[in-house]
Amino acid sequence: MKPDAATNTEPSLFGHAPFRGVVAVEPLGHGFRLFLRTEDGLTTQEVPFHPFLLTATPPVLRELPLSCVIKMLTGEGEYRYLLTFDTWHDCCLAYAHLHRSTTGPPPLFFPEREQQFLLSSGVTFFRGLTQEQVVVTFLASEVTHSSDGAVFRLAISDRRQGDLLLASDRMSERAMFEELSRILRRDDPDLLVGYGLAQQLPALLRRARNAGVRLAWGRDGSSPRVKEFSPSRQESGRAAGWCRIFGRSVVDLRHLLRLADRPRPGGLSRDRGKDEEGLRQQLGVLRSEYRVLAPAFLQLSGMVPYPPQVCQHRSRADVASALLVRAYLHHRHSMPPLPPHPHSHQHGTGLRGWTPQLRPGPHGPVVHCELRALLPAILLAYRLAPRSDDLAMFQSLLHRLTRLKREARLEAETLGAGDGFAAADSRRVVLGSLARGFYGLLASSHLLFADQQTAAETERLGRVLTGDLLTWLREQGAEPLELDRDGIYFIPPPGHDGTQEVSHLLRRLTELLPGEMTLSCDSRYRAMVRYKPGNYALLGYDGTLVIKGSSLTSGGLEPFLRQFLHDALRLLLEDGAGRVAALYEERLQQLSTRQVPVEQLARTETLPLSSEQYRREVREGKRHHSAVGELALRSEAPFHAGDRVSYYVTGSGSHIRVHEQCRLLADYDPRHPDFNVAWYAERLHRLYRRLTGFLAAEPGLF
Repeated sequence: MKPDAATNTEPSLFGHAPFRGVVAVEPLGHGFRLFLRTEDGLTTQEVPFHPFLLTATPPVLRELPLSCVIKMLTGEGEYRYLLTFDTWHDCCLAYAHLHRSTTGPPPLFFPEREQQFLLSSGVTFFRGLTQEQVVVTFLASEVTHSSDGAVFRLAISDRRQGDLLLASDRMSERAMFEELSRILRRDDPDLLVGYGLAQQLPALLRRARNAGVRLAWGRDGSSPRVKEFSPSRQESGRAAGWCRIFGRSVVDLRHLLRLADRPRPGGLSRDRGKDEEGLRQQLGVLRSEYRVLAPAFLQLSGMVPYPPQVCQHRSRADVASALLVRAYLHHRHSMPPLPPHPHSHQHGTGLRGWTPQLRPGPHGPVVHCELRALLPAILLAYRLAPRSDDLAMFQSLLHRLTRLKREARLEAETLGAGDGFAAADSRRVVLGSLARGFYGLLASSHLLFADQQTAAETERLGRVLTGDLLTWLREQGAEPLELDRDGIYFIPPPGHDGTQEVSHLLRRLTELLPGEMTLSCDSRYRAMVRYKPGNYALLGYDGTLVIKGSSLTSGGLEPFLRQFLHDALRLLLEDGAGRVAALYEERLQQLSTRQVPVEQLARTETLPLSSEQYRREVREGKRHHSAVGELALRSEAPFHAGDRVSYYVTGSGSHIRVHEQCRLLADYDPRHPDFNVAWYAERLHRLYRRLTGFLAAEPGLF
């Protein structure tokens, strides 16, 4: 599927450059090289580029030996002088000088050369290309460690041979990387797609370097460039590094799933088997999920002035600001000042702030009324925009995004089911997220065109409107249960299924917000239990369990504990609260008699740095001991920073130091089970106690 060709003609949203089929841009000398997909294959075109910065007062650059063209922009914005240079070096030199010497507002400078080019040129990506014309290679990797050594596996899905699996127990790692490089050079992909690639690629590059292989993956024959993130950032669950490949984009499906608000498929689970079959399964899931997510990703890349590799994880507020900056540069109009008082307004409460008084036990049936479009609809209906938006581009862009979202919703409703429906619905979600980013821009404390006063007024109107809706629901005999950023959960009046109530709410909002608001009764649930605001569980009529909130979705739970939590919540939702204690005793008995498979007790973590660096930082007091770090030190097999390490806890007693009592999962001997029953039982007990938050009003249960 390709994005609607008609929408690609709107320069304010899709860029004003005439180029179509752009799949990559790279700096070349004083300009940029465009890589374009055409009917004749891949072609290139070189275009000039003049780096720029903006100042509020006429700049003084007489002391610097550089060439600069100064233009005064139209309008009364603070940044009205546009300075362009012949080289990036000159632009950076001028910025450093002006930043030191300017007494008024500091110069406005965009520090990424690629972003500057996209902002000033209006070039965007994949315009005019169908999903099938964009060449993709899928990549997955795994390392299985044991005391006998490590087995490294690569799985590639290429255009000609289908799935290909390479493993170090059948060939050398050098041969594996040489074969992977040969496939990439042969297929010449525009996108390298995987799940968790931000973590995998830096580790793969280190492993290739240790094997003596230079990975010439760039379209110019260059090696990938890597920027390592700090260990603290890696351990917080974010990327282990940043990787750039000349002329190609790295796409992490994890970011796309989050962007489209889709759940992680089972084949990509952290608990999947680390064997050849698991990798083949992952490739299949990567392909199927990419088919669904690609239309939204390609359309997004065709709008925003960021490279495809960057736009997938940029905040929506950043994107909204960048769209406005590109439009103002195109019209040669002056820019507003940066927000004067960073962090002075604690925004982000949105529609929250209401806490219901609930009777104990599960609630149901429950109807969800989607309200995610409410804040953008308020902006449009009340014509709210940054007071510094002289060109009225804020409203124009938001209106176009809302129209595109409505078209995607109608397409999804027409298709009804299947991959086509899922793809259209993903486009609807992503476009809706972009629209909400315009409110996020207003509420920002650091972005151009931020206006926290207007953001506060938008929030106030949102709370007034939702208060009106909640009051009406109560008057009709409905019982509101939860109000969060997605909408309202409520129990309809007796004998109603909620459709009539949602229709009335839509009519009510249409009276207040004519023309732009879409409200739907998008989900119905058999039951709901609420732990605290923003933390709740829902049971669908098809038996699907939905859990929301960080208090109930901790990523640090072992599979055994996560399954207990899901089963206990299901009992609560099925009005079986009295059986939760029995479930706890049953799982405790399974632990005590060692009937639990060790894979269900294992944790998998990323090794954030090399063994030597870990040893040095522990010795210098810069970091605490960790299980994966100690395992790497003790192992005879080589470990590399970025490796995923699976381990379980041994020993006896619940009060232990995990880093002293951990063992590689691959070294587990089922004939002599040695996992720490007391330690895992204590974790199970703590999770069991957490569930009392649902049941505190039910005496005698605990």
